[in-house]
Amino acid sequence: MRVWSRSHYNSWQLFGHSHGTLEPIGKQLDIGVDCHDFNPLSFDQVFKIMKSRPDNPNKGSRIKVDFSVTRIA
Repeated sequence: MRVWSRSHYNSWQLFGHSHGTLEPIGKQLDIGVDCHDFNPLSFDQVFKIMKSRPDNPNKGSRIKVDFSVTRIA
């Protein structure tokens, strides 16, 4: 699963440079012009698309990270 900062809060991830080869997951969107008839998207267009995208797979989850240090004698 791909995750990004605050993806568990259902945040968006907008990206480019993948030339349409990276299938979006949840609230991800390739905004590169080569995926949109070589035209940039307006914020209103992005907002409309993102409203229709499914929730992020990790929405609402809390990932616990153990930052403790173990000393090796």
